[in-house]
Amino acid sequence: MVWLAQLHGVVLASAVDIGRNASGEARRRPRAILRPAFSRAQFDYRALWSYRELFEVLVWRLIIVRYKETTIGIAWAVLQPIGLMLVLVIFFGVFTRVPSNGVPYPLFVYPGLLIWQFCSQSFNQGSMAIVNNGQLVTRVYFPRGLLPAAVVSASLVDLLLAFPALLALMLYYGVSPSAGVLVFLPMLVVTVLLSLGVALLFSGLNVFYRDVVYVLPFLTQIWMFSSPVIYPLSMVPERWQFLYALNPLVAVIETARWGFAGGPPVRIAHLVIAVAVSLAVLGAGVRYFHRREAIFSDII
Repeated sequence: MVWLAQLHGVVLASAVDIGRNASGEARRRPRAILRPAFSRAQFDYRALWSYRELFEVLVWRLIIVRYKETTIGIAWAVLQPIGLMLVLVIFFGVFTRVPSNGVPYPLFVYPGLLIWQFCSQSFNQGSMAIVNNGQLVTRVYFPRGLLPAAVVSASLVDLLLAFPALLALMLYYGVSPSAGVLVFLPMLVVTVLLSLGVALLFSGLNVFYRDVVYVLPFLTQIWMFSSPVIYPLSMVPERWQFLYALNPLVAVIETARWGFAGGPPVRIAHLVIAVAVSLAVLGAGVRYFHRREAIFSDII
């Protein structure tokens, strides 16, 4: 493939194992050791630009493989959140009558659902990125972080494809975008960084501890109910809201509702907390992943 010729940082060392057969003749067996051109202690962010074409290939491969064998193809990216929205509307909007701050419940729940599905897909599929690409990881060196990053990017494409349905709901209910849209755009970037940090952390852990594949879906379900996806922030007692805001998705989902569903503005303190926690998670994910990256090919 063309992109294989463009991979940099491959150090090919030959180690010689000398054995002697019955006749006393030496036998030499070359071994290829793949490792990065920089040490564990440093991380060359600029070198990632050299792998941009490989990154594009990985992203589009994920998108194509995901919908290749389906009848309606990429339309599933739209039908999945709409179908789940209808289920939530029936059980929580009609039967349970969860409050929605005066916003029609379908329009209330859909922005949060889009954000959550993006994060959930990034977490669960990103955690399997290294293990599922074991043959590629063990054959040639490239920044392994491109694999979970490609999963997050492909999930972002799904979110963007499902976004026009939100605009259709706004048009149906006669709701106009508010100033919150300007705040939502940078908060979406924060969400991507948070998802990337979690994907890097758990994809690295999954190489060494395969229990991650069983634990993470359970944790994501807890995270969903700990986020205001199906209920408003106003249902959380005031004295607990600061602690609740340590979940970065609280500010992101409330910002999406502010911008597209006519919800109340988000507190600045909650936005600051969301940015700080997301950057901390990203830093922890990058640090752990980079420190363990060099031995992934030995474990898989």
